[in-house]
Amino acid sequence: MSILPSFFSPDGPGAALAVAADGEDPRFECLGLADVEQGVEITADTVFDLASGSKMFTATAILQLVESGRLDLEAPAEDCLAQCRKPHKGRSITVRDLLQHTSGLPDYLEDGMYAADDRVSPAYILEQLPDWSRQAVAGREHCYCNTNFFLLARILESVSDLPFAAFLRSRLLAPFGLDSTFLLGEPGPSTSPAKGYRSVGLGLPLLEASEDYRLETDGDGGIYSTLRDLVRWQSLFWAGEIVSRRSLELMRRPGRLDSGEAFDYGLGLQVEQDRDGRIWCGHGGSWTNSTTLIGKYLAERTSVIVLSNEVMAPVGRLSQRALASIGSDPDLNGSKKEKRK
Repeated sequence: MSILPSFFSPDGPGAALAVAADGEDPRFECLGLADVEQGVEITADTVFDLASGSKMFTATAILQLVESGRLDLEAPAEDCLAQCRKPHKGRSITVRDLLQHTSGLPDYLEDGMYAADDRVSPAYILEQLPDWSRQAVAGREHCYCNTNFFLLARILESVSDLPFAAFLRSRLLAPFGLDSTFLLGEPGPSTSPAKGYRSVGLGLPLLEASEDYRLETDGDGGIYSTLRDLVRWQSLFWAGEIVSRRSLELMRRPGRLDSGEAFDYGLGLQVEQDRDGRIWCGHGGSWTNSTTLIGKYLAERTSVIVLSNEVMAPVGRLSQRALASIGSDPDLNGSKKEKRK
């Protein structure tokens, strides 16, 4: 039983889907067009904007620095970034706070793609950071915030003395053969990324191309990859080959506020339980060209990756449907078929 035909048409935007159980060959299913106007089909090698799926890469890079002793999760952010200040109230913002979204900082992307260009630039964020950090109250609540991961990329640059893109290439991508994964602006595959589409038909099958709105910021987004590369990433990451198993345990452990209250986000990874009690760990993303979901069902030891250029695609439902298909579809591997948030 194929999964994608229930959600997408072969002649419209679609998705690339992979199911990879530990120790077994991955199964691919692809349907739809990466570029509807040009008739370019989606394959396992189609490049997609990961949007906030990029955050797991940033978090992994930070944990590599922690493992090497060059960074401490409890280090105050003001010790790592010249523009950051100690808050007027309460304790300092720590690296851990940034990773688990408990910094109390405002989200520079609060208005999404409707924000004025000068309010989403790296220069503007760093200019505002002294005031933002003074006003922040760290550890009081968990509030998803893109500013946190932009700042983590700046901390990484400060600690490693490398540009963010160069660190990713030299430490996370090239050593593990992730040749089709790259940061926006860096050399990547010669093929163009999938073009985004959104429904404007009020329930009717009417689509239009989504605006290709690209930001200058990184750390919180900006990484592009393919289904095939992400299957390899998941396999290596969860096997403890990119960071240690101890770091994996830290990343997947649900965070806690200073009050002791737990929430469903670890260190750069969402940690969620579905209505059937399954624990899923990974990260999703959504921006103007794609909606993505990259994660693993832990007890089932199965990764599911969904990359779609229909920006309102129900990637969560697709992921759960794909997990349920295991054992019921011996031919899934054979099809041709191979919000920033």
